[in-house]
Amino acid sequence: MPAAATPNAAELHRLTGIVLELHPKSNENWSRAKIEKADGTVCWVTAQFGLEVGETVDAHCTFNEKFRSFDVVSLADTDGKVTNEVVTLRLVQELSGVGAVKARRLSDRFPDLYETITKDPQQIATACGVDLDEVSRVASILSDEGGLLSRVSKLITYGYPGHIAKKIAKKDAAWKVALESPYRCIRLIDGLGWLIADEVGRKAKIPLDSEDRIVAGIDHYYRDKVHGDGHTKVHAAALLDSGALPNLLGLPRAKIQGHLDVTLINLNNGYYTNAHHRKNAATIAGFFGV
Repeated sequence: MPAAATPNAAELHRLTGIVLELHPKSNENWSRAKIEKADGTVCWVTAQFGLEVGETVDAHCTFNEKFRSFDVVSLADTDGKVTNEVVTLRLVQELSGVGAVKARRLSDRFPDLYETITKDPQQIATACGVDLDEVSRVASILSDEGGLLSRVSKLITYGYPGHIAKKIAKKDAAWKVALESPYRCIRLIDGLGWLIADEVGRKAKIPLDSEDRIVAGIDHYYRDKVHGDGHTKVHAAALLDSGALPNLLGLPRAKIQGHLDVTLINLNNGYYTNAHHRKNAATIAGFFGV
């Protein structure tokens, strides 16, 4: 790219393109992606957008002077609307004989190009001189992307990060749960842990003493601070210590205690010491004559 055309790092840029290559950078969904834009030029972006090769990225970015690439700030907030930029990009990529100039003219002629191509592909086929079946094929691709975009946009509005929203949007079961409770969605989506779910919960104004939040917090603390550290036994008193669950959840012990036994027993861990397990241990010992 010529020096004169180098983007200003401080400016926010709208970038729409197709992912050609994807190079994961860490286990936190950071990726460096090679993007092809509608005009045929290629650039690189770094983001946590959770996209795959062949999918469309439509995002707001800043230019990273050091790495000569774009950093995605957020997926473009389109309120579920597939913009003309996305449609023209697909037309250029998928239809032989449709280049950047012709696609731009279509965009000027049809203010809502997505609505036109998905509802009346014959208009687009006639306007650009392409076989109707080919235009219908592109319309089908765009329709799928449109449904996904609508979900992603709604999840981002709810407070989910873009890369997590994309993962959730692809799974029908997770999508339904995510709109009800980010805490119950933790087990359904890889990468959605307690910290992100609680951040979403705070944005959504879910009460601190919500049952879903308390149960998810207990689960997280046990796995991270107890089971993850190699301990094989833990007492309720230790979990209810002021520096443990009450500190994590920002709640008094009394609010947490009623959820403790059921939550940890449901983890199927026989090493949690409570009255339930002690009773079972005594029964087993008596059965074997110990």
